[in-house]
Amino acid sequence: MFRFALLLVACLAASIATPLQAQPTQALNALFADEWERSLRDSPEFASYQGDTRYADRWTDFSPAAIAARQAADRAALDRLHAIARAALAPADQLNYDTFEWLLQHNIERQKFRETLQPINHQGGPQIADGIAETMPFATTTDYRRWLARMTAVPTLIDQAIALMQDGVKAGNMPPRVLMQRVPAQIAAQIVDDATASPFYRPFRKFADAIPSADRAALRADAQATVRDKLVPAYRKLQAYFNNEYLPRTRQSISVA
Repeated sequence: MFRFALLLVACLAASIATPLQAQPTQALNALFADEWERSLRDSPEFASYQGDTRYADRWTDFSPAAIAARQAADRAALDRLHAIARAALAPADQLNYDTFEWLLQHNIERQKFRETLQPINHQGGPQIADGIAETMPFATTTDYRRWLARMTAVPTLIDQAIALMQDGVKAGNMPPRVLMQRVPAQIAAQIVDDATASPFYRPFRKFADAIPSADRAALRADAQATVRDKLVPAYRKLQAYFNNEYLPRTRQSISVA
């Protein structure tokens, strides 16, 4: 998704049209703009990396319905692209068209591998979700409330990851163990006795001067309760499943024969 979205930025920036080419070029630019917005909406984490706070209160939805909807949207985008007269575009836009077509076709082709059935590795997954806070602004009370909303939604993110891993086990779609060996320690780091020691609590340790004192106390209380009542139990659940059921079933081979 990140590469997909960044390519859209490049295509939008490069688009130039003569009057005769304006209509197909406008259609192409409209497609790029819509797909850029979709990339932000469908991947709130990517939006945060881009400095867009509209979706900073949520995570990517990995429910079966949401995954299917994103896959269908890729196919619909390719159909929309093919409805644009490529021959009427300027050479630079023809290149943008071809590049975007390749990327969409590549994404659609990858769907058959069901990569979402491997939602966790040492570089990504809910066990290191706190890292996104480094890209988020914490200048207003609203910023902190957005982060609290994300914290509150972590149990759902974990439940979705477990469900995907369970489906992966059933399908024999398993990652190599070498990529999983760091994950138990990453999960364990989220299971704390002191809520203020949670990686998710880090933004609440020091507030911007603009945050009123009363808000600081309330935010800290809410954050500690969220860590204690939601995050720690959810990570214990993930730890039990990953360590006892998933990790022993990961494959020893590094590549598929």
